[in-house]
Amino acid sequence: MRLREFIRESAGTQQVGAEMKKNGFPNLTPVKAPPLPTGQLEPGTAVQPQADGTTVYSGGFGAYTYDKAGTPIQFRTPSFAGLTQTTDLVTGNITVRYAVGPMDVSARFDKNGKSLESEKAQYDLGLGVLGMAKDKGITTKTWQGRGAEGDGVISSKDLYAMGNKDKEATYNRAMTQVKQPPPQ
Repeated sequence: MRLREFIRESAGTQQVGAEMKKNGFPNLTPVKAPPLPTGQLEPGTAVQPQADGTTVYSGGFGAYTYDKAGTPIQFRTPSFAGLTQTTDLVTGNITVRYAVGPMDVSARFDKNGKSLESEKAQYDLGLGVLGMAKDKGITTKTWQGRGAEGDGVISSKDLYAMGNKDKEATYNRAMTQVKQPPPQ
């Protein structure tokens, strides 16, 4: 597939979530996490403490993440042919990710399957990674270079703003506003 076709067909951020939902994603079956196991584990399962204080219980069923108090906070399905679904057990938000070969596409949904308008598509071209993302109403196009290009001071750049000082300033102001907590 040509790069231009990929950008036009696959990376249209408005289409990512719609296509995933049209094809039956996300799976809205409620996830009921088991209690964090103690003692003898079944063959093929593991309990692994993480550096951030969480604990991951994993096996052929996927992986559950528990906080420091032992409360389940996340479930991730096993990856089948590059498709993985992660459910936030606190908010109910669902992330569907399809990663195969050089392509990596993901979209986020609420617990009812409504798109959160948070989609991301990346394509690894070998010389670098071309990406498009939409989050909180802001669409970005990025290029992450490799080799000599990636060693520079600016190795990842928003393509919207690249080379245009007015657009760079506008983009930086918008990103600052998005990162701030909403007013109470």
